[in-house]
Amino acid sequence: MNTKPALNIYFPRILLALKLLIFTFGAVAKIEKINYGKSFEGKDLIAYKIYEPNKIGPYSKKAIFLSAGSHGNEVTGHLRSFLTELESSEMQNLIDDGLTVLIIPSLNPDGVSRKRRLSHPGLDLNRQFHEDGYQVQEAYFLKQLVKREITDNKLDVKLAIDYHCCANSLIRPAGIQKTNPIFEKYNDILDLGKELLSSEIKMGQTKDFFAKSNIGTLKDYWHENHEAVSLTFEAPDLRPSSGLLDNHKKWLFAVIRTTLQ
Repeated sequence: MNTKPALNIYFPRILLALKLLIFTFGAVAKIEKINYGKSFEGKDLIAYKIYEPNKIGPYSKKAIFLSAGSHGNEVTGHLRSFLTELESSEMQNLIDDGLTVLIIPSLNPDGVSRKRRLSHPGLDLNRQFHEDGYQVQEAYFLKQLVKREITDNKLDVKLAIDYHCCANSLIRPAGIQKTNPIFEKYNDILDLGKELLSSEIKMGQTKDFFAKSNIGTLKDYWHENHEAVSLTFEAPDLRPSSGLLDNHKKWLFAVIRTTLQ
């Protein structure tokens, strides 16, 4: 969903922040830039992996996955604001404890460059992560990346958040049941959202907000294939003028800690 103008001004800044941090943060952890494929229009598909090689700690073999830009007109300032925290003691402690962080600033670079929701050739990328039927190549290459970096390395993805804009809601997978042991984590995340983001933020399934269910979303892929706590974050407007960027960083670190427990 997008109820505000496109916020694509953030995408170049995300890349600039990462390029700078590759030089300044390397003493603590390795920031690996991964070109994991090509978009339909031939643009590079880029992921960043932040980790400390061969580190043994309480979070060894655990990972979190953060992504944005599945809908090209819904790029916000969330990941950019979070990337400024890579040198913080909070992030350093997580990495030092063995955590691996994977970040994809733009899942759909064709859509981002054109400031439009859909990927080329006019398909919704966030409906392409199911196992059956046609899949656009951006979804295919992402699954191959997950196989190489997650499955083959036997990493346990504890948290996956896919950022969208701007319905002020946290959308959990359709298949998650209250009897699932991790369901309580979703309630904890909502409580943290009400405390740190907005008292009006809500959580539910897609149908609770948009009157229909969708198949093939990234959050469902993470839940069904990796049993991760996974969300579509229909975030509020987090441009610097909104004053919410710092609160988002506090919320995200709290969510990471909660899901790693």
